[in-house]
Amino acid sequence: MAEELPKDAVAAETPCAGTVAQLWPSSSGWQGQAALRREVRDGLTKVNARLDALEEKMYRHQAQIIELLSGLVGKSPDAS
Repeated sequence: MAEELPKDAVAAETPCAGTVAQLWPSSSGWQGQAALRREVRDGLTKVNARLDALEEKMYRHQAQIIELLSGLVGKSPDAS
């Protein structure tokens, strides 16, 4: 098994020192990495849900535009 470095092996002045320390494997495993993966997965799920909602809204608006344009076909531009 590879030798584990102490959690404080990363200098405190580095910008990612806290992140590395949180993700460093402890005696109980990769809990920090698993938590990060869950957080990323949950974030992607939310983004996908939002994209699906925007796609549905776009389709509704396209249908309304087609309906309005279809109503204008054959009409004179000067007619009210």
